[in-house]
Amino acid sequence: MDFPESAHRMAPGGVKYPFGAFLIYLSSRFGANNKKEVTKMHTLLIIGSMILFLFSGQAFAQPIAKHLIDANPPEALLFDVEKWFQDHPIEKGNVRMETVFLSPRAQVAFIRGKGMVLGRHIHSEVDELVYIYKGRGEYYINGKWVPAKAGQFHTCPRGVAHSSRAADGEELWLICFFTEPLKPLGDRVMIDE
Repeated sequence: MDFPESAHRMAPGGVKYPFGAFLIYLSSRFGANNKKEVTKMHTLLIIGSMILFLFSGQAFAQPIAKHLIDANPPEALLFDVEKWFQDHPIEKGNVRMETVFLSPRAQVAFIRGKGMVLGRHIHSEVDELVYIYKGRGEYYINGKWVPAKAGQFHTCPRGVAHSSRAADGEELWLICFFTEPLKPLGDRVMIDE
């Protein structure tokens, strides 16, 4: 999977220290008499502190249980969802679906669609949860078409027929969560072909 620039790696939080006051104290304590000496001492102290920090292992101390990681991507990401959708237009047809997270337990896909996003179908093995990020349209829920808009959340247990379609001239930007990954051949059973 290729992850977009809008996905940023999460770094472990750092603690902020009142470093400036500490540097001024050390400079005066060890005889730095003019501005040039003070600047040089500050630079040496900062570099020395960074080296000490790196060698102490604190820079790489993010708690990770590597033996448990079986997801793709194998690290935490923070997505700018708006930017992702802007950077991934529909290239052909009326739908673009890309998986942004996959593990043996779950799958998350971003879907951008216009018109009929996907005909009525059921899933035989997975539950599907959909957050409507942007746009408006209709969802086929419990045997009827229901108006839907950005900010709404749709839940659909396996075995229940569902579908979505965008309003005329609009796109739906959807974030879909599957409770297990979809099989390569799919577990989707189409009702309307």
